[in-house]
Amino acid sequence: MFLLQDEAAQYGIDWHGPMPNSEWAGDNAHLDESVIVDVPDIILPFLTRNVYHRLVQQFNPLSESRSFGLDIYLQVVAFLTGFCQD
Repeated sequence: MFLLQDEAAQYGIDWHGPMPNSEWAGDNAHLDESVIVDVPDIILPFLTRNVYHRLVQQFNPLSESRSFGLDIYLQVVAFLTGFCQD
């Protein structure tokens, strides 16, 4: 499940693919504009207050990462997966 360091450096990047928003394809001036993203609420029934406090104490999403946060994300997924299986 873990990526090799060479793989992690290129994770999710398609250098020849289209830009995420077609408006940005021809003019990078649009990159400075604010974009509002509506993220729906996610219900995790196993995420009790105790589990949540353990999660935020154990993981810092802003900590240093050599793989653009992918390593932190995978650690959090593994942590939460343990609670899903119980």
